[in-house]
Parts: sequence; C-alpha cells; structure tokens
Amino acid sequence: MSNRNMETVRVAYAVSTRELEDEPLSATDSTLNASHRGNLPHVYGLMLKHNKQVEAGGLDLPRVELAVIIYDDKEPPLRDFSDVPVEFVGVCSERLRELRDERNAAQAAGNEGEFARLRAEHGAERVRYEQEFLDVLRGAEVDLVMLDRLMVIMGKTYLNEYLGATINSHPAILPDLPGDTPTADALERAQSGGNPWTGVTAHFIDRGIDTGPAISQEECTFIGEGLTVEEVRRRNYLGEGKNFWAAVQNYLSDPDAMRLLNLRRDARRQNGSGKETRKLARRKAKELLGKYRESFDSHWQRRREHGLGSGNYSYRAPFGRIHRPQKVAQRVQPQRLRRAVAR
Repeated sequence: MSNRNMETVRVAYAVSTRELEDEPLSATDSTLNASHRGNLPHVYGLMLKHNKQVEAGGLDLPRVELAVIIYDDKEPPLRDFSDVPVEFVGVCSERLRELRDERNAAQAAGNEGEFARLRAEHGAERVRYEQEFLDVLRGAEVDLVMLDRLMVIMGKTYLNEYLGATINSHPAILPDLPGDTPTADALERAQSGGNPWTGVTAHFIDRGIDTGPAISQEECTFIGEGLTVEEVRRRNYLGEGKNFWAAVQNYLSDPDAMRLLNLRRDARRQNGSGKETRKLARRKAKELLGKYRESFDSHWQRRREHGLGSGNYSYRAPFGRIHRPQKVAQRVQPQRLRRAVAR
C-alpha cells in the first residue's frame, strides 16, 4: 500500500432482518423471494474480489475485512447465510420505533403532556440503542460502517464516534426521493407523467433523514408502464450493490477519509486518554462531510436541469483516485521465438 496508511480497513455491515430475508414486499411474490437476498451477498462478493485485486497488485487501495454484521431485530436471520461466514450480532431498534410512533401520535392529537413524556423516553431509548450499537463496533474494532436501509436515524451519541465513517445505501436518487418509501414514490411520480427513472445513492449519514452528502449515485432503473412496486424494487437492486461498493472504494481512495480513519484508530488505542484526538477527529469528520457536500451540491445544480430523467445520470465524488497499476507484458524476443518454433 504505497500511498495508504492502513493495510486493512475493518467494516461493519448493518441491515434490518427483513432486508436479509429477501425483503418479502409481497408474500405471494415467490419469484422475488427466491431470487434475491438483498445486497449483503452481492456486496460481500465484491469485497472478496476487491481483496484479490489488492493482493495481486492490481488495485492500490487498502484491503477490506468484514468484521461483523449487525441485524436490526430480536431474532437472527432465518435464511442460510453460510456463504457470508461472518458473525451476526443483533441490536434491536423495535422499542425505539414504537416510542417514535407513539410520540408522533401524541403530538398529532395535541396531547402535550404525553408528548413530552414520550419524547423524553424516546431520547433515553435512542441513547441506549446507539450505545449498544457502538459497543458492537468497538468490540469488533470497526473502522467503517455500511448501513443497508437500517431505518434508524442515528443521533449525537453515535455520530460523535462514526460521523464521516458511515455510508448508507438508499434505493433512489437523493435529494429527490428521501424517506422510507422511495420506490413507491418513484413509481407514483412516473405514473403521474413525471421522471420515469429511479436509481441508487450511497451517501454519508448525518442527523437528518437521507440528508448526508452523496459519494456515489446512478440513475439505473427505468419505470415502464404496468410495473409494480416489487418489480421496480427488484430491478433497482441490480445496481444498488455495485453502487454501494463503488462508494466504499471511492472513500478508500480519499486521503482525507483515510486520515480520519487513522485518527479514530489512534483515539481507540489511547482509550480514555484520547480526548484531544477524538475532538480532532470530530472536527475532521465535519470538514470531510463539508467537502463532499460542496462538491455534490455544485454538481447537482448543473445536472438537475440537463441530466436527470435520461438514464445517463451518474455521480462519483471526485476525491482521491483508484489506482489500478498496469501489468507490463513480457515481450518474447524474436530470436528466442524462432528457436522455439524450430524445436
């Protein structure tokens, strides 16, 4: 790794169990359920390919090790994931989501006392959830986190340690289609005569809902007449894993991102005495997101008018460079070749 400071980057993959369970959007759609298991196997395969290229000298980036898979449920996945031989650890956000829904209902009903109580309880549960999540990451010595639609908005407790080192995969083009129903929203837009294309985005997380700056995105799925939500989602999956991994490689090629990961590693080694290092890492993380946001915003303003809705739109953050050293072909001397033929 001539231009990298770390030989191996340890990654956590966090996803909801329903995503691991083939995302059964329709219980009767056996074709969808039998043919797809979400992005995890696809991304893991790309990770193994990445490491082979690195070890063979064909890719000048750090190796990537999948350290742990975090599933968001009370029970572990039911399907066989033996082809992804990594430990599964559960960190359930069910109570957090229940409190959020109850809090929103109390607010809508104008019940201020109940809303205040539920808001405080929701805040305490959020801290507990994020602390448990962080305990898993610390135990596995994770550098970078990949979120595959975890459906949880991380707060200050988590972001103090992993801001700028958490990438989320979103099955739509951001900032156009945020939220938890982007496929249905894209289908409704197409059916009403709007942009018939949707796609995928991999972006940093911040404290908003799908508001972090994009690292990589691609408009890859055309919504033809008569398609269902399940069909659009399934087609969009084909581009999502590839785009997700492209974002990780883009991140690994960015010297500022690598410096941030090194700072976080130093803070973990220093344990309780690394206060100043952690403070510096938080500042560098904000600067990193600011850099990506500025780049994407300037790009988005240009492409919004000229590129969207054509199927030709894509974006890759222009930081760092993925080096693929070319192998020098060995030339056979003509004299030796003639001798070989003569024999």
